[in-house]
Amino acid sequence: MIYFERSTMHVAEQRLQKLKQREMHLTAWFHHFLLMLMVHAMHISADNVIAAKSKSSITFAIVGPYGAIPGVKLDGPLVASGLDDPNLILKYSGATFSYLEVIYWEQLFMKIAISHINQNPDVFPDTAIKVKVFNNLQVTKRGLRTNLGYELALAMEIQDKHSDVVAILGGTNYMTGEMRTLYKVPSCGVGNSYQGFTDRKKYGYYISTQSYSGYARPVTTLLTAWGVSRVAILTDSGSSDIVAELNEHGIRILTKININKNMSPDEIKSIGKLLQHYDSRYIILDAGSAVSGIVYYALASLGLSVGNQYVWITFSAFLPVPNGQQLFGVDYLKLKHGVITIQSRNPTPANIQELEEAMVLSLNNLLSPTGQQFDATHFNPYNGPAAYDCAQVLATGIYSVLANNSLSPQILGSKMARNLLNSTAFRNTGYRGFTGDPVVLSNRGDINACILQ
Repeated sequence: MIYFERSTMHVAEQRLQKLKQREMHLTAWFHHFLLMLMVHAMHISADNVIAAKSKSSITFAIVGPYGAIPGVKLDGPLVASGLDDPNLILKYSGATFSYLEVIYWEQLFMKIAISHINQNPDVFPDTAIKVKVFNNLQVTKRGLRTNLGYELALAMEIQDKHSDVVAILGGTNYMTGEMRTLYKVPSCGVGNSYQGFTDRKKYGYYISTQSYSGYARPVTTLLTAWGVSRVAILTDSGSSDIVAELNEHGIRILTKININKNMSPDEIKSIGKLLQHYDSRYIILDAGSAVSGIVYYALASLGLSVGNQYVWITFSAFLPVPNGQQLFGVDYLKLKHGVITIQSRNPTPANIQELEEAMVLSLNNLLSPTGQQFDATHFNPYNGPAAYDCAQVLATGIYSVLANNSLSPQILGSKMARNLLNSTAFRNTGYRGFTGDPVVLSNRGDINACILQ
């Protein structure tokens, strides 16, 4: 047995400690070295992807009322500048639920999705996706205004004068959606629950990563459980499926009123009076988010058919109304009362953390000039995730069609390619997104959601 003196033991312990520290330093240095190699490899890989995709390009159009955002400058219908100002991210970071915030986040998430696609070597490996942003508000002497005729003319102009555009994100209503189907141009939108989009003959090239169908049975089940026997319907599509379901279950329809977002104040007031005439206590509001918001808040501001004795059943969240504070009062959003919204969604995707982290990283890259940073809890993206998925589904679907048929992106404008790009091409591209894992569309072109809430 060997014994050490205390001093000798102390020296040995010191040497051992130094050896451990040296090992820790070497390990830390080695890990840092590996990390640098990985980062370098990632940069080389990213550079290689960008270089490969620079060989050719296609264009996605983003369409919306972007001229209404302060600071945006237009060149005809094209957004020339102002929309990429990083300070807008801070300005519209969820402080208030406003119309401008909603449309801003939608286009931002679409752009980020396209930037992610351009960094993905598995989708269009030798082709980059460019973006053109169009304003669909008509410019008049009195300012910008919504005009369905102008939106239709813009849809035609995009096809006639911008031959590089192969897909369209946003800006779809019942007229432009039908026009794009006639042109056989795939498009995707969010925030519009127009039931007419289920008609695949009229809207066979339109898809959505949100749900706008399948609510007839749930709403009838709810009303039956409550013992409700009389309802009124406000609709922008006819609501034939809901009408049929209500009739089948013996629920009387007191009145069915057609509505649209261009109704005058007097027309909306007449609707309120008619609802009161029929003593309509339960009101089904089956319309898109924009139309629903305009009609509901207008009636609420007039004190017509909104209050404790009324129950409104809707299928989409109301969008804030442009100039709503001037029309209905500063606090008009607080007028919402007695509204039940039936919506559908899918379970939280398994890769949600990965998606959110990638989104936050992209936002922080955009925000770097401002010196500000975000994390996943510091912004309210509204329809942003669904808008992100719109761009991803269109891109992965178009690429899959080309790859499966040994076609190049350069022939996307041809009749043969466009015949292949109806909504069935996007039903399940394998893309794992915010709205589904994977995102699967129904045979109606909307998200195939399985949970009602």
